[in-house]
Amino acid sequence: MKLILVRHAEAVPIGFGDVRHDSERFLTDLGKRQALALADALKKAGATADVVVTSPLVRAVQTGGPIAAVLTPDKEPVVTEYLGFDEYRPKKLAAVISELGVATAVLVGHMPTLGQFAEWLLAANEGTIDFCKAAAAKIVCGKNVADGCGTLKWMLHPSFYMTVPTSM
Repeated sequence: MKLILVRHAEAVPIGFGDVRHDSERFLTDLGKRQALALADALKKAGATADVVVTSPLVRAVQTGGPIAAVLTPDKEPVVTEYLGFDEYRPKKLAAVISELGVATAVLVGHMPTLGQFAEWLLAANEGTIDFCKAAAAKIVCGKNVADGCGTLKWMLHPSFYMTVPTSM
């Protein structure tokens, strides 16, 4: 199975407007552009997916939407609490992914849990993998993700696919 792990794009801070809880944080204008640009970069790079899975938090759902529209246009993203903070358990998340019965899944989540899941999949030391906002990584696992073994194929930083406008 192939996994593309994606950290959500830039989101507003708590206290912005009516945002009072972490779960309410939505993407900024830059975050929306990051999500669209990442979806486009994945498609241009030949990435494919059978399903997009997101955490239930608004910023992850908003990041996963454009990716799903490009990579899985006929399928709605799957939402699982196991990609969130409170319910994250690597073996539970792996079981949810395995039960989908797909060859390639895009997982949209948060730090630190996304980094922890990558570390678990790669048998990496704790605290060694960090995803900046709107970053992605492809990890190829055996047939069963729950075995917790994988190989890192690539990591994609947003500076690679975001263009910075120049002033005239």
